[in-house]
Amino acid sequence: MITPYYKSDDRAFTILNGDTFELLPQFDFKFDMIFADPPYFLSSGGISVQSGKIVCVDKGDWDKTMSQDEINAFNLKWLSLCREKLKDNGTIWISGTYHNIFSVANCLTQLGYKILNVITWAKTNPPPNISCRYFTYSTEFIIWARKSEKIAHYYNYDLMKHINGEKQMTDVWRLPAIAPWEKSCGKHPTQKPICVLSRIIMASTKPGAWILDPFAGSSTTGIAANLLGRRFLGIEREEEFAAISKARSVEIDNIENYVGFRKKIPDIVKAEDTQTDCFACCEPLPIENLPFFEDRMVVKRVDPVRWVFNWLLMKSTDKKEDSQMLAPVIFDNSEKLILGAKLLRNEKLETAKANKFWKSISLKYNNGRKFYDKIDKICCLKRNKLALWDLFQPDGKKNDIEEYLLGHPQIKELIVYGKGVFRFYKPSETVKNRVKIITDEL
Repeated sequence: MITPYYKSDDRAFTILNGDTFELLPQFDFKFDMIFADPPYFLSSGGISVQSGKIVCVDKGDWDKTMSQDEINAFNLKWLSLCREKLKDNGTIWISGTYHNIFSVANCLTQLGYKILNVITWAKTNPPPNISCRYFTYSTEFIIWARKSEKIAHYYNYDLMKHINGEKQMTDVWRLPAIAPWEKSCGKHPTQKPICVLSRIIMASTKPGAWILDPFAGSSTTGIAANLLGRRFLGIEREEEFAAISKARSVEIDNIENYVGFRKKIPDIVKAEDTQTDCFACCEPLPIENLPFFEDRMVVKRVDPVRWVFNWLLMKSTDKKEDSQMLAPVIFDNSEKLILGAKLLRNEKLETAKANKFWKSISLKYNNGRKFYDKIDKICCLKRNKLALWDLFQPDGKKNDIEEYLLGHPQIKELIVYGKGVFRFYKPSETVKNRVKIITDEL
């Protein structure tokens, strides 16, 4: 049994402290996507500039220069292990410079991967070349490959086109290097910026996907994954960097940091404007398949919308309820609580009343634009600081609504809609002035 160095309360972020070559063969779980930032083999006494100061570029023993044969053997070994951990339709991204990327490309082809693109990341703020004998190094390469030659991969073409100003996105990405705020929990010498990983993840995975990083470092891959509603497993050999990974995961457990980080990434802001299901996970966590959770939990199939609301709840509070709990969802500083009953499937009248309700929300909060899907509605609630209590199983009880309202004085208005809501909830005099009905009572 593998013991994680750290796993988040929602089990969407796990970091293992150990050697990738030893840990990967110990479990059979397969991932939707892999991102790898392997050693570039650059640590040979060179110098560079950071924050205006001349510094040594030696990263550590793991990055020491090796012979070409040794580099090829290293890349063949880890790429072979990773291929075994990819789903048949999965893809892998590998970053590098000319020091290692050509070896990686040859090994990918040798192992049966199909190379899809070679991205050129053109840094908008590269460090200067202090020798003045070469052009300034301002690019890195990122290879994108799929596991199989014949099995199709996932690519979110429409989203990439949208965040690129409604033009097809090319294989040259002009993105900045890492920003100071991304190092608030400590520094890693080769830390990638969240803006690069978020674009990679949105381009090649769906919400809820499992992502592996075999050389996790400070786990930028995991932070980007969690900000986008994906799940992450990272493997890091150095305990110092595993500790930074843990601190960064804890950092975004704070809802203010979580929201703040998302707002700092232009691609995420643009993607949210599309009102598609880019971010929320729409299926239960299949964590029972992972071998290194010593406290396994049997996960039942649950209504995906109910899961989403509870996932949002856990992201926005300190409560530890698991995703099976029926609980209210409230966003910080919300002033309105929306109360509803679950729609009964195939009931035309109830569907019509729900449409009327959401039309009212659209006219008031969404510029009258029709909602794209259920996740679109959630995004609207979040943007407008609305809260939602969804009674999925009305059972004749008040579900502690009164107590909840009294405990949240910032909620100035209670909006009621849906079939039989008042049959299950009769507001007392203390909250009647806060109740508003948007739909007709049945």
